[in-house]
Amino acid sequence: FARLVVNTGGLSSVASVHDQFVDFICLENNLFSLNVPQSYCVYNNPGATERDMELAMGNIATGLFSVVATLGCVPVIRCPRGGAPEMVARKLCKLIAEHPTLIRSKDGLHKSHNRPVLVIMDRNMDLITPVQHASTYQALVDDVLDHKANRVEFNVKQDANATAGRGRAPPVVRKKLDIDPDIDPFYSQHKFNPFPEAIESNGAELQEVSAREQQIRSKTGGASAPAAVVSPGGGDSTELATAVESLPVLLDRKKKLEVHTSILQAVMNEVAARDVPQFY
Repeated sequence: FARLVVNTGGLSSVASVHDQFVDFICLENNLFSLNVPQSYCVYNNPGATERDMELAMGNIATGLFSVVATLGCVPVIRCPRGGAPEMVARKLCKLIAEHPTLIRSKDGLHKSHNRPVLVIMDRNMDLITPVQHASTYQALVDDVLDHKANRVEFNVKQDANATAGRGRAPPVVRKKLDIDPDIDPFYSQHKFNPFPEAIESNGAELQEVSAREQQIRSKTGGASAPAAVVSPGGGDSTELATAVESLPVLLDRKKKLEVHTSILQAVMNEVAARDVPQFY
């Protein structure tokens, strides 16, 4: 839209631009977070005042309203009676009722019977989940590495040979890598798999991609992106051209797999250092 405004010469007509309904973070297509740190502690703090509770529940309701407004449809809201869930649900209903566009959307959805369901529950109804430490790839990344908003950070020691003979310890480099299951096939497929299976799959896929890359390069003389050769026969040249065209996609897949190799290695280092297997 911004490009269209510039191309049509309408930029001078824009007085200001405002962000709306941004009180949540969408980590995946089917996963969002309100990004409210220590919310559980605030609600369960015996010293919390009524004003503190009202403010905390209001922030959660505002975040959920941002999600509803972004989706553009009003859900059927269900919650247990009493306590924080009902407080949040009532505040959310009030915010929706005061938004005329969403009210019109609600009327249309009543006729189509396609309204989604929003279930608001107290965390104490399922207290085991946040303290449970699973041994899946995604769970271990989140447990032992610095993982926030789909970005993973960890320290990597450089090759000791680089500082050999200088009397210095190998330098430590801070790596920052992004992992998004919506655009990363390997992470999407293996994030819920047991960690050993993820390691095995990464090694097998990386070996397969490397072998395919070597096969293509051997046919093209090792060039990274050679021009397709057209011959009267057509058969071999067409196959060669197809292989060459697939090389960039193959290299991109290899790069993503190598990212996961680094992450898997970092997780293994932390697992060994903390003796994590004794907890399973």
